[in-house]
Amino acid sequence: MMRERLEAAINVIRADGRIPSMDEKSIRADVIDPILERLGWDRFSEDFVPEFPVGNRSVDYALRARKEPKVFIEAKNPREDLRRHEDQLLEYCGRHAVQLAALTKGLTWWLYLPLKEGGPEARRFSELDISNQDVSETCDHLIEFLSYENVCSGAAVENAKIALIRLENDKKVKEALPRAWEELTAGPDGLLVDLINDKVKGLCGVEAGPERIKGFLVGLGETESKGKDSLQDDEDNPVTGGKRSYQRKYGGKRIKSFTVFGDQFYPRSWKEMVAEVANQVYLKNPSQFHRQAPDLRGRTREYFSRDPERLEQPQGVGDSGWFVYTKWDPDRTVAVCRNLLELFGYDQDDLRVETCQ
Repeated sequence: MMRERLEAAINVIRADGRIPSMDEKSIRADVIDPILERLGWDRFSEDFVPEFPVGNRSVDYALRARKEPKVFIEAKNPREDLRRHEDQLLEYCGRHAVQLAALTKGLTWWLYLPLKEGGPEARRFSELDISNQDVSETCDHLIEFLSYENVCSGAAVENAKIALIRLENDKKVKEALPRAWEELTAGPDGLLVDLINDKVKGLCGVEAGPERIKGFLVGLGETESKGKDSLQDDEDNPVTGGKRSYQRKYGGKRIKSFTVFGDQFYPRSWKEMVAEVANQVYLKNPSQFHRQAPDLRGRTREYFSRDPERLEQPQGVGDSGWFVYTKWDPDRTVAVCRNLLELFGYDQDDLRVETCQ
C-alpha cells in the first residue's frame, strides 16, 4: 500500500509544471510533505517536527524515533544550488549526532551519512531526480532510506552505509581501470598482447607480432580517451537498430525548453520532449512517418507502436495515433531525438536544448 500511494504522489508531482517556479514554502507543502506522509510519517505526531531548533537556527524537518532526531531534512527552492547548503546541514546534524540527512529542492534529493568522515561529497550516498528517474526506482530508494519503519528500526542507516560502500567501490574501479589497461598493454610481453597474438594466430594461422598489436591497442586507447565524455547506447538504438555513442551532458538536469525547426517548446519532462520532437517530425512528414514508424525499433524491443501497452512509459505522438517509448535517461533522450531528426533527413543541430541547471 505504501508503494502504490508513494508512486501515485510522485506521478502527480512529476506532472506539476509549476514546481520549477515555486518558492520554498510551496515546495515543502506540495512536494516534501506529501512524500513524507506516504513514507509513513504522521505530520501531527511528535515524530514529525518542522522547524526543529538547532542552536539559534532551525532545520526544516526533523524525523524522530522515541523523541530522538534520526533524520534532518533541509528544503530549498528549485533554483538553488544545493552545494551551497551542504556544509550547514551537515553541521546541524553533527550537533545532534543525526545519522541521516537529506537536502532537497523538491524534484532533486541528495542523501547523506553526516557522521562519516570527509567532505560533503564523501558523505553523500544517493542522488535522486524525481523528474527523470524511473518512478519505481525512486520509490525504492525513498522507502529504503526515509520510510518511517526503516528509520525507526535503524535499517535506513544500514541501507545507507551499504549504498555508500557501493559508490566508493565504483569510484575505485573507475580509477583502477586505466591503470589496469596500461599494465596489460605495457611492453612486448604484456599479458593482453600475448593473448591477442595467440587469438589472431588461431583465427588466421599467422602471428600479428607484438609491435603491430601494441600499435593497434594504442589506437584503441586513443579512441577511448577522446570518447571518455561519451556514453555508448549499448542496449539498442531505436533509430538505427544498432549501437550509437552520445554525449554525457544532461544527466541530473531538468529540461527547461527545447527548440526544433525554429519553434520553442516548454515540456514538463524529458519524456514529453521525445513525444513532441516525434510529433514535429510527423507533422512535416506524415506519410513517411506512418511508413517508417513500425521499423523504428531497437534490436530487442519496439519504440513506436499504436498500442501503448506494448511500450514502457509511452507518450502519444500528437494526433498521429502512434505512441513512443520514453524510458531513457536525459542524455539518451537527446541522442534519440537527434537521431530521429537525422533519419528523416534533418540536421541534428535543428534541435537545441536548454536546461534549468
